[in-house]
Amino acid sequence: MLMKKIQLTCLILAALHLTAFAQEAPQGTRLNAVYVNGKWGYADQNGKLVIKAQFDAARPFIDGLAQVGMVNEELPEIHARPNIKWGYIDERGRVMVELRYTVLSNFSENLAAAAVLDADKPERLGIGPGNRLNLKWGYIDRNGREVIPVQFLAAGDFSEGLAHVDNG
Repeated sequence: MLMKKIQLTCLILAALHLTAFAQEAPQGTRLNAVYVNGKWGYADQNGKLVIKAQFDAARPFIDGLAQVGMVNEELPEIHARPNIKWGYIDERGRVMVELRYTVLSNFSENLAAAAVLDADKPERLGIGPGNRLNLKWGYIDRNGREVIPVQFLAAGDFSEGLAHVDNG
């Protein structure tokens, strides 16, 4: 009987804990990525296309911005995957961050780590999926300005005003 009371108490505490997180979660976007005739765009909850299907890649909206990408025809595929230039659009389809980055992280503390190819280094993969040793990293704000210029070998997300970077 005591064990059942302990289990019930644990379940109630877990439910309260999850409820607290659910209340803090950002509101869902009204737009969802849709695939139309070989391209990605965004439709509203009724299925009406709001942002023209024009992108080769599209990720969900987070806090009013979505990462979108276009295949970079100038660069060869790497391990049977195309090189994509990434940027951000807002919910009206306006480009907020130019589609020029090889890798983009999500925003943390209003900054996103962004990487471009380093033309001076040959293509090489590092340890772990998606780690490339020929990237230079910096940070952009939500308006696409490079707040910290691309200069690092690696860059992590900001937390409490700090981010881990690797200068080599």
